[in-house]
Amino acid sequence: MLRKLLQPKFILAFLLFLLLLGGGLYYWLNISYGPEEEALLYLEPTSSYEVLEEEDYFAFLPGESAAEFERGFIVYPGGQIRVESYSALAAELAKRGYLVFLVQMPYELAILGWSRAENVVREYPEISNWYLIGHSLGGAMAVRFLKRETPENFTGLVLLGAYPAAADDISDLNLNALSLYGSEDRVMDGELFRERQNLLPPDTQFREIPGGNHAGFGQYGEQEGDGRPEISFEEQLEKTVKSILDLID
Repeated sequence: MLRKLLQPKFILAFLLFLLLLGGGLYYWLNISYGPEEEALLYLEPTSSYEVLEEEDYFAFLPGESAAEFERGFIVYPGGQIRVESYSALAAELAKRGYLVFLVQMPYELAILGWSRAENVVREYPEISNWYLIGHSLGGAMAVRFLKRETPENFTGLVLLGAYPAAADDISDLNLNALSLYGSEDRVMDGELFRERQNLLPPDTQFREIPGGNHAGFGQYGEQEGDGRPEISFEEQLEKTVKSILDLID
């Protein structure tokens, strides 16, 4: 049997299979959503904030210097969604005086870079209160970071259409936590969302955005399988920002 498998035609077929498999995986890893053109407009500096593009993140800096601020937000993007798609959210928070960092992930998959928040924290030691925001897969990986790394620098967690992985129980952490989801979200698994609420801190706030959907937390276009939104992106953004500010005030 082994001798038969080592014949050139079988070896060639196996190599061809590996080539096709590798090519398909490479193609899939390089598929991504967004950002839409409107999202890119927020990357331009204004009188309210400036934007710095570093190797692994975009920094939205309100006013002058990061040294003058005590709170910072770190944003993890959803799976296969380019992080620039969340620039409107970052800009709105920066306009209100908060530092915001949009973290870029390898192949737009937070599961491959879930510990990257630590790099931002290390570069801005003057910030004493960090909030981690994660959308979809990015939300699950934000929870993973808090479970497995050093959460003492973090004051809060915001999940956008997201829930923890089964192994990442952070119910014992002292965090201000908020879970936002759209009523028309058809991407997030609603059953798992309900089942895993007990993995979050016991005082976690759960808020539904009526008319909102999964893709409405960013500007990257329609997402396959999602529900049709009943409110505009601007309305969902406004409700999201208000809920976040309510959490930290």
